[in-house]
Amino acid sequence: METLNALPLMSRNPPLHSAASDDFGMTFPTAPSWDSMRSISRRLEVSERHLLEASRRLLFHMNNTPLAVLEWDSADRCILWNEEAEDLFGRTRPEMLGTPCCCEDLIHSEDRPRFREVFERLQQGRQLSDFMACRSIHPAGTVSHCEWYLSALMDDEGRVQSIMAVVNNVTAREEALADLQSLNGHLEDAIQERTEELRISNEELRQEIEVRRELEDDLIRISEREHRRIGHDLHDGVCQELAGIRFSLEAMARRRRKGTVFRSQLDYITGAVERAVRHIRLLSRGLAPLELEDGDLATALKELATNTSELFSVCCTFEAVGPALSMPIERSTNLFRIAQEAIQNAIKHGGAAHISICLDFKAGQLHVTDNGCGLEAALRVPQPLGNGMGLRIMHHRADILNATIQMEPSQSGGTRLICQF
Repeated sequence: METLNALPLMSRNPPLHSAASDDFGMTFPTAPSWDSMRSISRRLEVSERHLLEASRRLLFHMNNTPLAVLEWDSADRCILWNEEAEDLFGRTRPEMLGTPCCCEDLIHSEDRPRFREVFERLQQGRQLSDFMACRSIHPAGTVSHCEWYLSALMDDEGRVQSIMAVVNNVTAREEALADLQSLNGHLEDAIQERTEELRISNEELRQEIEVRRELEDDLIRISEREHRRIGHDLHDGVCQELAGIRFSLEAMARRRRKGTVFRSQLDYITGAVERAVRHIRLLSRGLAPLELEDGDLATALKELATNTSELFSVCCTFEAVGPALSMPIERSTNLFRIAQEAIQNAIKHGGAAHISICLDFKAGQLHVTDNGCGLEAALRVPQPLGNGMGLRIMHHRADILNATIQMEPSQSGGTRLICQF
């Protein structure tokens, strides 16, 4: 009663002369009534329930987040340690809460200097938040790769009240990156090894091609030498022997009476021998034209056209365009053999009746045109008639001269060979 009496008397509904507000922004009369006090109390209860509910939600999310959440007050005492932090750092919540603990104890020794620098800046209030990646240590010795998101809570006077850390365990990602880098390293090593193997194989192939090219060149040189030797042997040996036989037959025929059967037989044999001598001489001229030794390709090709017409009973013509140029024997011989091979293909595989040879000194081209069965039909010649050796040798001869060979249909329906030398 004395206490109640000591209180000032208040009317049930006193007039409001002035008002004040609390920390929650609620206004109340300077001389509150019992009703206003009960209203304030109810409002405070509601606010308290809201704060408790918000605190429970925040605590629930803290405990169920996949991130470790830690907080220290200004005295370095742990005030927050969720379940994920227990799993990551191997320390329980009762063990950590309220216990002074330097967060450096959780950091790998090699990363502590960097972490200490960042943490001191937050403790001193020089910055409000920071991020760093470092490794953490488990009591069992396990090392984890972590991303630390740090923030400092400051009061109105600028003093640091607490520091919170949200830690993301990225060990799986780092291990995957390490595995990927290792695989990339192995892949690069394998690529380099394979590249080196290919380089060695290419070098061996290049050397083998070079050796084969030299062998082919030697083969062509030997072939040309044999052509000349056989041509000379035919001209100087066989032709001379046949000529001697023909003279003997003619001498025998003169000793016999004219008009007898024996004389007619001798005349027939003499004519056959004479034709054989001429044929062999033409062949020997084709094997070893003397004009090639002087670099006179035009004259050699002209004689080739004449001999072809006589040997194979076809019409073979020659035309030279521009002033004649003297060529080295190797160049003139290879061009002559290309024309010769083209003529033989036109006769044997194309069935040509007319062949024209054109040597264009201005354009640097050799043309051989025929009216045979055409390019496609000639290329479809079955084995062993057309084994392709002639074409390959022609291309090889062109390579020796740094020339090119092109074959195309001619206007007459046959084939046209163009050698650009």
